[in-house]
Amino acid sequence: MTERSKPRKINLTKAAIEALKPEPGKFYTVNDTKQVGLCVRVMASGAKYFVAYRKVDGRPERKTIGRVTEVTVEQARTHVMKLGSSIADGKNPFDERKRKREEMTVGVLVQRFIEEYCKPRNLTWKKAEKMYEAHLKAHWHTKKVSEIDSVEIQDRFQKIGKDTPIQANRVLSMVSKMMVFAKKIGVGPEHNPAKGTEKYPETERQRYLSDDEVKRFAKALDAEPNQKIADFFRLALFVGVRRGNLLAMRKDQLHIWTDEDGVQRGRWSIPRTKNKKPLVIHLSAEALIVIERRLEESGDSPWIFPSYGASGHLVEPKKVWARVCKEAKLEDFRIHDVRHTFASELAKRGISLLLLGQAMGHLSHQSTKRYSHLNVDDVSVMIDQANADVGRKMNVVAAKNQHASEPIVWDDCEGGIG
Repeated sequence: MTERSKPRKINLTKAAIEALKPEPGKFYTVNDTKQVGLCVRVMASGAKYFVAYRKVDGRPERKTIGRVTEVTVEQARTHVMKLGSSIADGKNPFDERKRKREEMTVGVLVQRFIEEYCKPRNLTWKKAEKMYEAHLKAHWHTKKVSEIDSVEIQDRFQKIGKDTPIQANRVLSMVSKMMVFAKKIGVGPEHNPAKGTEKYPETERQRYLSDDEVKRFAKALDAEPNQKIADFFRLALFVGVRRGNLLAMRKDQLHIWTDEDGVQRGRWSIPRTKNKKPLVIHLSAEALIVIERRLEESGDSPWIFPSYGASGHLVEPKKVWARVCKEAKLEDFRIHDVRHTFASELAKRGISLLLLGQAMGHLSHQSTKRYSHLNVDDVSVMIDQANADVGRKMNVVAAKNQHASEPIVWDDCEGGIG
């Protein structure tokens, strides 16, 4: 589309503007005779806009003021007069427009947030990506970061929360972290606009397997055609770690040996958990039965649960999980609830919150930090006892139960199960 070579010049009135007709394949401008620097641009589509035109330091600058249906002629003339006054004062009022145009969009910020913040910290960046796609992209993708203020965030949060309040809480947490990141890279506001938005109340999930459900779960795992993934779920029940850590379990992280009494013992050193700290996991005799089978069947792969995907290891066992739960007739039971079941077996034995926090790899409250030197012996004995009971229900019975005797310094812990 090209502009008409000879612009017109008329007294811009409402009637005169309405009389301007579009020309096929090109746009043209009509200058105002009363206000220098004001014109109307007539598009080939028929749309008409007030445009300010001035020279600043010898360079032509243009700025669209608005549609003629939304801005009056007098408002447009006043706007151009104010631009002229700013220029006379030695300012360039068009700089703000350029800054806005060049400012980072939310879409670009999200990309950088995931690449530079989430991925290096091993955070669940895929979930962040999915939340953005599902709840924010259609509304924020082309917006400038500066446009995402507390009112905008509150409005989006409430709209998401009408149908999915818990998901709205997760989105709000992600946006809050993203705005902190934006400030860090110099494109965000001084104060986090997500702060002050009150989350929806949540009821802590307490689902775990009963004794009868453990037996049905074990029977369904035995019947599962994919025994590699079945072993993943068995091991999850014996170690109680988060799914992501277990999926990425490496052979070089394992230390398995036979002690002087002929008892096989083992530990698993996780280099980095969700809490950004390393964690040492005691491996019971029942856990070692599953691990030995995986070591034998995984061949030369460095992973305990190898796969053909880009990561090299198992990533998403949801299909097998659905089959197992259906076979075992388990309702409202999620993969993460296996971790809750591990914790509940320890809790049945009267384990303290401090030791339970160590076994689960939670962070510590300030009041429990001084206990971070505690020996792992008490925890490993309880894990052995709990796993032996669960193992009997699952027909995974070790010849002899074990317990660790050397001290291990565990992560700081946090009360509760997460």
